[in-house]
Amino acid sequence: MEKLLSMSTKIARIILSAIIIVTLFIRVYRLAQVPVSLYWDETAIAYDAFSLVSTGQDMHGKSFWQPIFLSYGDYKAPVYIWLTTLTMKVVGEKDLAVRLPSAIAGTLIVLIAYALVAEVWRKREMGLWVAGALAVMPGEILFSRTGFEAHLGLMFILLTVYLWFLAEKKPWVFCLSGLTAAIGVYSYFSVRVVVPLLFIGFGLLYRKQVLKSWKWVIPGILLFGLLLIPL
Repeated sequence: MEKLLSMSTKIARIILSAIIIVTLFIRVYRLAQVPVSLYWDETAIAYDAFSLVSTGQDMHGKSFWQPIFLSYGDYKAPVYIWLTTLTMKVVGEKDLAVRLPSAIAGTLIVLIAYALVAEVWRKREMGLWVAGALAVMPGEILFSRTGFEAHLGLMFILLTVYLWFLAEKKPWVFCLSGLTAAIGVYSYFSVRVVVPLLFIGFGLLYRKQVLKSWKWVIPGILLFGLLLIPL
């Protein structure tokens, strides 16, 4: 029985590895050329990142560490711009640098979705089906191949929810979820509405576990709130 279980784990890991490799390939192959050009938000992100790499300040002369970038007057969340600054330092000032954070986020979304489904339903097979479906889902591919801040926010939402379920075994993870939720808000501002609603729903559905781990839940919520003070 132990050998069969071990084989099952090995096979699941092999299949998951294959799914992740395919996911990454679909998202990065000719990433700078397809779609054919940057759209306006990507261009705005690229310009602020280019300015930060070149001068240490954004297009308005403000520093790297700011909770909101003015950009072209639409007030962007900072995390995607920060990540683009890093990718520009690695791959150069190219279209690829702007889209790479979203492509990586898209790959991580597939991996996190597998982990979340496998954790909730206790079935690796179901997690693999979900991961495989997300890997080739046209909408998910589109958002992975363009610099969408919302896509990055989705990754942090999924990661936060996964950490909540993981906290059933490791209660201290609730604190870590406060950090990932806050980073999600700084990735895309709508997350500040989505995360509290998700937490309320999670709290009602799993109130016994939440009450049992209140010593870790409260610090997690406080950490989330404290990190949003700069906003």
